[in-house]
Amino acid sequence: MGTPLVLGADLSTDKIEFVVVNTETGALEAGGNFKFLDHLADRYGLKAGGFLELMDGTDAIVRVPYGLLPDALDLMLMDVRRQLGGALANLQAICVSLQQHGVGAYNESADARLTELGTHPTRALSDGIDGLFTTPGATSWIDSSSLPDAEELEQQRSPDFWADLTGSSPMQSLRFLLPQVCYLHRKHRDQYESTVEFNVLASIVAGMLVGRRVGIGLDEASCTLLMNIHRGKWATNLLRGVLPPRGLFGRLARILRPGEDLGRIWSYWVNRHNIPESCKVFLGLGDNIAILLTLFGYGLSLGSSGTTFSEFAKATFDRTHSCHVLRSAAERFMGMFCTNQCGKFADKVRQLIDVNWDQFHDLVANPPWDNPQAIVLPTAGVPQFLNVEPGSRVSAAAVTRSILMNMKLRSAFMGSPPSIIGTGGFAKPDVGQMIADIFRTPTYLSPEINRVAWGSAVMAMARLQNRPLDEVAKILCPTGQRINPDPSRAEFYRQFAEAFVRTDAKF
Repeated sequence: MGTPLVLGADLSTDKIEFVVVNTETGALEAGGNFKFLDHLADRYGLKAGGFLELMDGTDAIVRVPYGLLPDALDLMLMDVRRQLGGALANLQAICVSLQQHGVGAYNESADARLTELGTHPTRALSDGIDGLFTTPGATSWIDSSSLPDAEELEQQRSPDFWADLTGSSPMQSLRFLLPQVCYLHRKHRDQYESTVEFNVLASIVAGMLVGRRVGIGLDEASCTLLMNIHRGKWATNLLRGVLPPRGLFGRLARILRPGEDLGRIWSYWVNRHNIPESCKVFLGLGDNIAILLTLFGYGLSLGSSGTTFSEFAKATFDRTHSCHVLRSAAERFMGMFCTNQCGKFADKVRQLIDVNWDQFHDLVANPPWDNPQAIVLPTAGVPQFLNVEPGSRVSAAAVTRSILMNMKLRSAFMGSPPSIIGTGGFAKPDVGQMIADIFRTPTYLSPEINRVAWGSAVMAMARLQNRPLDEVAKILCPTGQRINPDPSRAEFYRQFAEAFVRTDAKF
């Protein structure tokens, strides 16, 4: 008998990425990724970015094809077999986490249909998987067609009411399950009425791994706008008395513990990929919750989006409604602020000053320290320069520190972090120094790893061995290079914060 292995995966918007970890040493035994545009674009008509864009009357909607989910699992498991030489006897656990906010709708024949599909292990599960659902694909986190429904929800109850009860306000939560279901109820009543259960992508994929419908993890339930954030239960009074879609409460799966032990893997996968029958499946997490699991408290991710994460013991809410309060993988509370497209915003400035990314980072590393009024604010995604020439090389530093200052001020309700772990493709040493200086706290730049996949592996290993999550995370996820704040820049950033608040009308 060899060393037990666990598989953690990230099934994201455009790819599936996975790690297979040795549970005794924490070493990586296998890993890889498959981009959907390279393997599944023609079959599903995917756009650049890996999603499916459709027209629903006059609405542009973004959907995740249901068949793409088991196809992604197939690609992953075939590669695991290849890398391990077909020797999967030591694979003891699987946990697959997914993009948050994806909503699927099961029909009444789902259970019987799933059972029937599982009797043909030589046939791809994607052949016929759409027959389990009432909608043409699950909603994607990119979709914003439910804006009118979010506006209607805020007219029914104030943003403070929603945020205090559920942790988020509707206008900050267009992709959450409730606004998306309201859209379906408004536009396609027949699909709504024929749905027996609404669920989220992490649970739908977990169900495909065990061959039955499963519940929603506490972490993902807190991303629905339907759960009492304090009690960790569906807010039944809200559901019965306020919402347009009558009968919604009876169409929600039950809430489970994050990383719930769902039992042994489905015989379909055992027969198709020679996975041991004893292999367990643990319920996956939402992607941001999985990332936080690897960050030990406060994280800041810079990539195509800019996101801050922090965990705390007691529920609260952001009265500016810029942030979400969710339930974490450890069943505590977490704050999350996300600013979309910060990477694209920086890229617009990079192109404007006509430098490559390496040159851009050089300019960020050596900014002028005499003009805290140099601010770059995004207005409808377009850079707006204040006290700085748009084409000047000063603007590289100005846009970077403006993105970071915006993230700090928006997430201030989370408190002052004792330290930060910076992740993402934009988190280079020069930017890390800005993070440390702006937040005035030591910052660690971690190795460039897929933290969703590794967070999933942490969950699988911790549940399999009945160990604390943070204990396993410290084994699998190093903190990285430490950068200390420069005291000589504190006054500059104090003035910069004041200038930023004066300039941005949202404060």
